[in-house]
Amino acid sequence: MDFEALAMAMALPRTGLTDQGRLLGRLGIDARAERLARGLQGAALESHLAAYRRLTHPSEMGSLFKAIAFHAPGTAAPPGFDPAHA
Repeated sequence: MDFEALAMAMALPRTGLTDQGRLLGRLGIDARAERLARGLQGAALESHLAAYRRLTHPSEMGSLFKAIAFHAPGTAAPPGFDPAHA
């Protein structure tokens, strides 16, 4: 599906497309992952770090998936998103 074309057709303010990794980073995944890692060791820590990387790294899901947000006129873009650019 062409989400950019869909966004252009909507009559609501919208954000630009944002990579999943960038969005999660803006929402605080780095600090959260670090806090969760503190209590882990061995295989559990390795699994945690691999999952974090899978979600955020540009060569994995971090740039593969994109997000966009539509919001009510006169309201700000949701947390983690760039301001609208039509």
